[in-house]
Parts: sequence; C-alpha cells; structure tokens
Amino acid sequence: MEKPRAERRRMAGEVDRALALLERRGPGEGVAAAMLYRDRTMAENTVWRQRRTGDRMVLSAHNGHVGYETPKPDQYPRLQGAFLRDLLGGDYLSVGASFGRGSFNAHDTGAPGEPIRTFTVAPLGPDSSAATLDRVASGPFYLDMRHTTPAARDWPGAARPVRQIGTVFPWPGDTVPVRLSTAYDLLIHFPGSRRRGCADPPSHVWTGPCAGMLAEEPPPAHGAHSALRPPRRGGTGLAVTGMSVEPYREITFDKDGDGPPGQAAALAALARQGVGDLVLFAHGWNNSPSGATRLCSDFFAPFPGLLAPGTEMGYAGVIWPSMMFTDEPVPDFRALVTVLPEKEPVIERLTELLDAAPAEEAAFAEFGALLRELTDVDAESVAVREPVPEFLVGDPVQVCALFTGALEDSHEEAFFGEGLKKYWKGAKEVLRQATYYVMKKRAGQVGEHGLGPLLGEVARSAPGLRVHLVGHSMGARLVAYALRGLPAGARPVASVTLLQGAFSHYAFAARLPHDPGRPGSLRDLQNRVRGPVVACYSRHDRALGVVYPLASRLATDSESLLGTDDPRWGAIGHDGVQAVPGTVGLSIAEALRAGVPGTGCVSVDAAEVVLSHSDICRPELAEVVVSASRTGR
Repeated sequence: MEKPRAERRRMAGEVDRALALLERRGPGEGVAAAMLYRDRTMAENTVWRQRRTGDRMVLSAHNGHVGYETPKPDQYPRLQGAFLRDLLGGDYLSVGASFGRGSFNAHDTGAPGEPIRTFTVAPLGPDSSAATLDRVASGPFYLDMRHTTPAARDWPGAARPVRQIGTVFPWPGDTVPVRLSTAYDLLIHFPGSRRRGCADPPSHVWTGPCAGMLAEEPPPAHGAHSALRPPRRGGTGLAVTGMSVEPYREITFDKDGDGPPGQAAALAALARQGVGDLVLFAHGWNNSPSGATRLCSDFFAPFPGLLAPGTEMGYAGVIWPSMMFTDEPVPDFRALVTVLPEKEPVIERLTELLDAAPAEEAAFAEFGALLRELTDVDAESVAVREPVPEFLVGDPVQVCALFTGALEDSHEEAFFGEGLKKYWKGAKEVLRQATYYVMKKRAGQVGEHGLGPLLGEVARSAPGLRVHLVGHSMGARLVAYALRGLPAGARPVASVTLLQGAFSHYAFAARLPHDPGRPGSLRDLQNRVRGPVVACYSRHDRALGVVYPLASRLATDSESLLGTDDPRWGAIGHDGVQAVPGTVGLSIAEALRAGVPGTGCVSVDAAEVVLSHSDICRPELAEVVVSASRTGR
C-alpha cells in the first residue's frame, strides 16, 4: 500500500491481463503438461526480450531449466534450454553447474513456510560425475563439452548420478542420471561449496544446481549460466574458429542460390594443401547461420576418430537461409521473420490470429488469404501458374479441420476449445506446412542453381578432389538437387548420404509405381555419383511419418512428397529409397558391421539410433558417412 494509487491500479490491470492470457492459453491437464507449458513460455519470453533489444543476455536458472536433455521426461517433457536451442540455434549457450560436497541454503520440505536454512551433504559416491570431476582440480573449473578430445569424449556421454537441488530440500529425485555432454555446452564444477548467510552481501552468487549455493570463488570467465549471443557475422569460404574439425570451410548461399565470389576457389585450394576427400554437410531447417555452424561442428566431431591412417579429410558446411521446422507441437512462428523479412506484417497478423483463435469463419478466411500472401500464391490465377498445394487455396475451415483431425489421431495435445475454435490447432500446422512449402522450393533452388554449379567449378580446378555430400531434412533435398545442377560431364561427387531426407522416396525412380508415365524429379541421378547414394531413415521420425504426408496428399503431388499410409506420399527419410531396382536395404547394425555397398542406392534403417527428426548428431551416422566415402579404418 506504500505505492501511489495510480501505480497500484496499473499493476492490478497488468495482473488481470496476465491472468486472462493464461486462462486463454492454458497448459492442459497434468504436471507434465503444465511443466511443458511453463518451460516453453519461459523460452518464448526470453527470446521475445532478446530480439527486441538485440542485447547479449545471461539467463540464470536451475540446471533443470537451462539444459537440453531432461532427466525426468515424465515430469518435465522438455526443458527451456531445448526450446531456446530450437529458437536460437548456436546463438544459445547452455552452461550447467555441479558440485561434489558442501553446504547450501534452501527451504526445508519438512518445515514448509519456515525461513531458508543451511544443509550440508557428503559426496555422492564413486559412480557419480562429481566423484571424477573432483579429482581434476582442487578449485572451480569448467569443461567445454563442445571441444573435448576424442579420448575424453565418451566419459561425459554416459549417464551418471548428478545432484539437482532446487529451492527446496530434500526432494524426491534430487539425484538423477545426467549425460553431461548432451545436457550442456559448458559445465562449471565446484569441488566444494559453502553456504552464505542470507543477510551477507556475497561477492559472487551462483544460481546453479543448488538454489542459494555460492561458489567459494568466482568461476572462470565462462561462468554465465546460459548466454544468448547476437548472431555471428563472418566471412564465407573461409575457416571458422571454434570448429570441432580442421580444415573447415563455410559456403553460403542466398535464397536464389547465389553466393559470394571465391567460394569454389576456397574449396579447390584444400586439394592443393593435401586434402583428398571433402565432406560437405547441408543443414535442414535452422534459424540462424551460427546455429547451422554449431550443428556442423557437432555433426563432424566424431569424424577424425573414424578415418583410416593417412586419410586427409576436409570439411565444409553449406549455410543457406532456412527456417527451423521442429516436430514440436508449437513452433515459434515469429522466427519466420528471420528468413522472410519482407513478410513481417503478414507474419505478425498470422501470429495474432493464432494467439486469439477467434471462432468465426471470417477469421479463417483472413487466415487463408494471409497464407497465400505469405507463400506468394494467387488464388484467382492459380490455374495458370505452377501447381501449388491444395491446402493453400482450399476452404480454410475445412483444411484446418482436416489438420486438426490428423493431429488428434497422432495423439497430439488435446484440443483447446469447442466448435470452430478448436480448428486453430490445425491452423498452426497449416502455417507450419506453408513454411515447409516455401523452404521446399528454396532448398531445390539453392541445390540446383547454387551448390551444383559450384561443385562443377571445384571439379574443374581440383579434378582429383573427392566430394562427399551429406544433407539433413531439407538439406538432404538441397544436396540431392545439386546433382541436377552439375555441369554436363562433371562427376566430382563420390558419395551422397541423406539423413532424414524431407523429399519423396520416389525421387530417384525412373517411373512412379502409381503413374508409370511419370519419373521421379531426380530420375537416375544416382548415376552421377561415383559411389553410393545412402538414405538413412527412421520410423521414429514423426515429422516425416505423420503430418508432412498429409500436406502432400492435400497438394495432390505424389512425387513432391509425403502422405498418410498411402505409399504415394512417402518421404525418403521415413522409409528409404523406393522404386529403384537394385536398392540394398540394411539395418544400422549391418551397415556398421560390414559397411555399405560401393555403388547404387542404399537404404539404412537407423531407427535404433535416430529417435526423432533432428536426432542426427550421432557417431553411428558419422560412421555411415565414412563408410560411404571409403575413408574409414
């Protein structure tokens, strides 16, 4: 009551608006749904602030929020850090904290409502992560999980007991198994901790796995719990610092497939430096160039330990303007502005409609018109233009209802309303599919008119350099379409590996099984590759197995991609290469044990290791690429 009446009224109004927003956008039922909603909302709020200020930001929170991998999926299905990684890519850095023994302040679960008190704990035991880390140094230090040596890479990748203490103690599950290398980018370890009196003005406060825990001394300069960094600016065709492998070069293209001069020369120069094989990786959907660079670093990290002695391997990343398309139920549509800046007013209005979810047909009609504007589809003249997906020109209510029904069948979150209002859940997927449509065209354009001609230039300057193309998701489409853009007679590509490819499984077919008069869009282009074309696929890829197919069926374009259970709509990343005689099918275990064939199309069932659409930074997949390149041990 000490504040002025006008300020109290303003604060009360803000609280009322916040409550109304929560009631409209409720989390659903159950602890897991509430925790998922909480962490996702915290991430969205953090990114909203950072994007509007452009500032560096340090986010201080519990390990169980800023990390990437949840140790309790039944209670915390997905962490704030994982959402931030989706939204920001490599511009987000997760820094965890751990300690071995000592004292800290927390609320006592046995005395609710009482003041904070001090607890002291002994070491966890010899099988814990802290037991090993305590032996490294007597004082605080940090471990950079991004750049561990091959000899040390396995240890942080194993799940070991770790303390995760929040604002209350003791609590069931204070000790959980955590894989440090997949949970954080950096880990700061304190061999011992001591509590501070709550009234003492500490010189350094650390909000880590123990609420109220204070370090005995400030951690190193990297000691920010989680950092949001402004996007990196850098040269193209040049080396990139902080990469897990060397030599590494970065190749960039704009949406039309144009890139800065000198990129082909930079790759050809690697051959003059002794490089005989070049692995070139194209990312899929991603929000930022730095996020794509980080993905390249993570993917390439296992390669040096897999190569045969004497192999001189070079590495390159293809960075292109794409939008991340996660298989999470609520993607960040505002991030569309980063790849479609000219459409910002349209995107803002689409976002407003999705947030408000008005139960009127007029709102759906406006939504449909905005989608056509977003994708540059003119509904009135569509008959005389290139074919476009039916869902962009059909009745918006019917289309959104169809997507809503598909999501319900695939056990997505429950509908959040009745009547027309519930169809806005399907509308979110329609917008995501519209984004897919734009990115699909862009990936083909960049591959055929950007990467393909560039590889032709490299072949002329360095004819002995063997190029191994690798692509994930839409990046798989990009590298596959690069084969179509190769100059006549050029054969620089020694192998192709497609990881969860987001394009038709009939793409390489000479004729479509359901329409023998039509070929696949990449008919027989596997013959432009001197070695194998390997398609890794997984039945766990829900994105390629459930909702993408629906969009293709609506597009009535079976060669383009995807559908329901009808094989006409299948993705190459869901069931491998189809309708190409002589294609060899292998399990991932068989491919790792005996290698892949030296030529032709190969389908590798990677379901044992690939558990979702983006789960590609796996040493087993790196080994498949090395096997296809014939450079392994």
